[in-house]
Parts: sequence; structure tokens; C-alpha cells
Amino acid sequence: MKTTLLAGVSLSVVSLLLPLQAQAADLGRPTDVAAMPQMMGYVQVYGGGGRSTITRDGSDPANFNVLSFGGAGRGVIDLGSSTSDQVDAWADFDTSYYDSSENTWDNADAVAGGGIANHVSWHVSDNDLLGVMATLGVPKSGQVADGLIGGAAIEAAHSQGDFRLYAQAGILRGLTGYEHSEGMQDLYASLQAQYFINPDLMLQASVGGDRWTSDEYADDVNTSVFWGAKAEYKLIGLPASFYVEYKGMAHNYSGGDLKTDHRVMLGLRVPFGTDSLQTLENQDGLKDFNPIYGDPSPASAPRS
Repeated sequence: MKTTLLAGVSLSVVSLLLPLQAQAADLGRPTDVAAMPQMMGYVQVYGGGGRSTITRDGSDPANFNVLSFGGAGRGVIDLGSSTSDQVDAWADFDTSYYDSSENTWDNADAVAGGGIANHVSWHVSDNDLLGVMATLGVPKSGQVADGLIGGAAIEAAHSQGDFRLYAQAGILRGLTGYEHSEGMQDLYASLQAQYFINPDLMLQASVGGDRWTSDEYADDVNTSVFWGAKAEYKLIGLPASFYVEYKGMAHNYSGGDLKTDHRVMLGLRVPFGTDSLQTLENQDGLKDFNPIYGDPSPASAPRS
């Protein structure tokens, strides 16, 4: 009797446990984990300095010493098997003074700028990406009345082994304030190349140019070229990567004036969602390359 009762209880317990075990197995399947959205990104801080020179017709060059610092945050999330969305936000600050025997940091001029951007990308293959970007920001002009600038761009990236190429072309227009009232427009294009000596050691070079025009002043056409180089390294076991970066720019004003700018910046990035610098760049390596308030321009040169 006891044996029969024990057997009956055992069969009842087993019949209850088998469905629970099957449910637990289902919850632990890799397909369920893979279906969750994948997120990756980083926060970044940097600082450094350099020198700007303005050469005007018939006068000696004017030199300015500059200190710069800023920060950024970028994050990407998978929207599907071949689509992703990346959001950027950044801010930059400059302090400069006229380089002469009568001037010191006591009469320094401080300006700030920054922006936000959103990238929607289609991964057409394991190595290729196509995307569009929308951007909104404020240039480092020191004049609040200059207003907001907005724009759009197309972009593409290709990765092959240890190499990565990234190109972007876009247009900017003034949305509010002075930039809007004068009908400013800027067309630009930029190319960036990266080489990974190993997954946590990267070398980078970039080059680009733009053409600024105004509806109100049809003859007011400014052009510039910008370039840069960067080396970044992530120490094994540390949660951050460190880099040194050089940025240069030459801006030609419509009146014949020329402004050149050279900066050397030191910075660090703290990633999340990955431990590899190469994976971070391949998955979350998009930026806003516009030269007015975006990533490549060291000075965000005023256009008038």
C-alpha cells in the first residue's frame, strides 16, 4: 500500500516537473537571447590646445593661443537583423587670447558649441554599411544670436580585415537667428581611414573640405579644408582607451583672408557593450563630420 502510494506521488511530481523543465529550457535557448536588442557605445572626454593664425591682406598675421576641452556620448542599438540607430551628443569649449606681449589669459575670449545627431544605418553586408544622418547644433562663434544650424548627410563605411574606411557628405542650413536670416548654407565631404594594428590599437587619418555660401550675400563664398591624425590604445584589463589626436584646418574667407588652426588633443573613451576597440569602431564608429560645429573642425571658424 505504501509502495503504491509512493509510486503514485512520484509520478505526479514528475508530471508536474516535466513541463516546468521544458519551459526553463525554452527560456535558456540562445535564440531568445539573440532576439534581444544589442546596445553598444561610449562616453568620451578630451582636452588640449593649439594655435590659430589669421592672415589679412596688407597686415601682419594675428596669432592666437587656444585651450580646448569637451566631451561626447554615443550609443547604437540594433533595430533588426540589418538595421541600427545611433545617437550622438557632444559639447566643445575654447578659450583663446591674442598672442602679444600686452595680452595674457586675463583677457581671454571663451566660446562654446556642440550638437546632437542621429544615424540610421543599413548593414548591406558583413563589411558594408549605408546610412543617413540628421544633425542639429550651435557653432563656436561666441554669439548667441547666430542661432541654430541643422543638416542632413549620407554616409557609408567599409571594413576589410584590419582596415576601415568611412565617408560622409552633407548639407547644413541656418534654422534660427543670424544664420537663418542671411540664408547660410554649407556643403561638405569627409573621408576617414582606420588601421588596427591589433583589436585594441588603432591608427586613424582623416581629410575633408567644405564650401560655405549665403543667400543674402551672393558673393560671400568661403571654403576650407581640414585634416587630422589619431592614435588610440586600450590597455587590457582597463575599462577605457586613451588617445592622442592632431587636428588641422585652413579656412579661406571670401575677402581673401586666411585662417589656419592646429590643435593637439588628449582624451579617453569609456565603452560599454564591448571590450574591443575594433568592435566599438565597427559597430558604433559613426560621427557628425560637419566642419561648422561637428567633429573634424578644431576651431569651428566663423564664416564672416
